[in-house]
Order: sequence, then structure tokens, then C-alpha cells
Amino acid sequence: MLETRNPLVIANQTPAPTLGSGWGDKISIVHKPELMIVERVIFTPRELQSLIHYRYALDGKETENVVNTGMSDKAQLSTCHWEENRLVITTFFPYQEPKSGQWLKYKVVQMLWLSATAQPPFEPVLIVETNREAAQGGLPSITRTTYTRGYR
Repeated sequence: MLETRNPLVIANQTPAPTLGSGWGDKISIVHKPELMIVERVIFTPRELQSLIHYRYALDGKETENVVNTGMSDKAQLSTCHWEENRLVITTFFPYQEPKSGQWLKYKVVQMLWLSATAQPPFEPVLIVETNREAAQGGLPSITRTTYTRGYR
């Protein structure tokens, strides 16, 4: 539980951010029979940086996603499988242990499903439940993010 304090009693505090789905708040999903691609917007539209693409094989084969944002040049390794109507993506993220320099990995499991909505325009919403395991003595976390369909 994150605790925030307001010692100056400022009326308009900025809400504390959450880890969310891990994909950010602006994504597009391209679905093909054998592949799902999540396109993530990190940079502003007029920058020369391209979108970040995460590719996931829907047949259970392992996929590698290298994200070049300055953190690591090692690939994230992911596998997918279906549990009824929910897509489960298990990803192992590489990180370097600060004291020894040894490369380790931690696991993140994302479960995706569509849910009906009672709000206009009455289109289903995408729910992503993200379960992060504890790493280096930290605490595990579970977050649930809801995405609505955007209109271009």
C-alpha cells in the first residue's frame, strides 16, 4: 500500500502513479492468427523515436522483445497460452544485480480479456491484470488496467 501525506494541505495533489499493465496508457494492438503485436507510445509524436513493439507468438513459442530505451540491451522472453477466454502472457525481464553484476530475471504475468461495458459507446473494454513477482527482496504487486477503444 502506498501512503502519501499532504503536510501543506494542498487541495489539488497529483495522484500517485501505478505500475499499470507495463505497456503504458497509449497502446494499439494488432492481432494476427499466429501473432499479437502491442504498439506502445513512449515518445511524443514529433520525436524521431519510433513506437515500441512487443511481439507475442500465440502458439506458445517463446518470443524475444528488445526494448531500446536505455535500460538494457538484453531481450525480454515471453510465452503465451489461453486459459478459457483469457490470454496469459508470461515474461521474464532481465536485470543486473547491483552488487555482483550478475544478470538475473524476474517474472511478470499479464492476463488479458475483454469485458462488457455499460457505458456508451457500449463497446467491450480490454482488461489487463498484471502480476509482478518480488525481486531482490521487494514486494510482489498485482495491478488491473482497463483500456478503452480509441478512435483515430
